[in-house]
Amino acid sequence: MSEYSSVKDHKNELRRLYSSKRSQLSVNDRENYSMRIIDSLVRQPFFQSATSICSYCSFGDEVSTVQLHELISASGKKLLLPRIKGNRLMDMVEILPDTQYDVNHYGIQEPIGNPFEIDERNSNLCIIPLIAFDSIGNRLGYGGGFYDTFLSRHDSAITVGLGFACQFHDSPLPVESHDISLDCIIDECNVHYFEKK
Repeated sequence: MSEYSSVKDHKNELRRLYSSKRSQLSVNDRENYSMRIIDSLVRQPFFQSATSICSYCSFGDEVSTVQLHELISASGKKLLLPRIKGNRLMDMVEILPDTQYDVNHYGIQEPIGNPFEIDERNSNLCIIPLIAFDSIGNRLGYGGGFYDTFLSRHDSAITVGLGFACQFHDSPLPVESHDISLDCIIDECNVHYFEKK
C-alpha cells in the first residue's frame, strides 16, 4: 500500500474503482442480479426468523431493494429504513402503509417519522449497501460512517451486505478501527458467511 499516503486514500481509490465496475453492469443485468440476490436472502434462516429488518432505500446502480421491501411488508415483519440525523448518525423509522418520504442531500429517499426503538432482545437483521467487499467479511461503504456508528450501538443484529459479484475485492480491504465487518454478504453467485472479528 506504499503508493497511498493513508488508508483513506486507499479506500477512496477503491471506491472509484468498484463504483465504476458496478456502473458498467447493464440495467437488465442489475435487475436480474438484484432479483437473484433478494431470492437468496429471503431463503436464509436468519431472514425467516427475524422479527424486524433494517434495510436501505436503494439508489443509482445499487442492488435494488424495492422487491425486498414489498416481501418484508407482506410477511408481517417490521421494515425499518434509515433517516440521517447528523454527522455519522442515523435512526431507523418503521415503514407503515401511510409512511411518507423525502430526499436527503445524498439524493436518497428517507422515510418521515419518529425513530424506532429497536429491541435488542428480538431477532434483528440489518441489510447494508456496499461498494466493495472481500473474502473475510470486510465492507467498503460510501465513507459517511453512518452504518458503522449505527451497528456499534446495535451489535446484536445479524448484518448482511448486498452487492454484485463484480464488487468483490480479491485481497483484504483496507480497514480502520471503527469499521465493522459483516456476518454475511450475498451476491448473485454466492452467499458468503463470515465469523465476525
